[in-house]
Amino acid sequence: MGLLIKIVLMAFLVGALQQMPYGYYQLTKAILFIGCTVLAYQALKAKQPMYVVIFGTIAIVFLPLIEYGFKRPEWQLIDKITLGILFLSACIEAVLKNHVKVKQGLSDKH
Repeated sequence: MGLLIKIVLMAFLVGALQQMPYGYYQLTKAILFIGCTVLAYQALKAKQPMYVVIFGTIAIVFLPLIEYGFKRPEWQLIDKITLGILFLSACIEAVLKNHVKVKQGLSDKH
């Protein structure tokens, strides 16, 4: 589930790097806030404090109720950094899932 959420969030961020109507950016902030809040909660349940802090911080940055006064260049930098964080965490999650499957497959054969 976490991997799917990260992919959806990355798709919205890629879109936000393009020239879009203002409503798209508002929608993106809301989706990122909700998605990162869910990811932080999942990390909390999985006892992964580093991911709780990372996704919790991202959720706060994208909180739709707060206006930070960032201009487009600053938001694009934030979007790119967030995109990188989501991409790295998605890669790590995919590798770890694959590693567990391989390890389970090996233990099933013995």
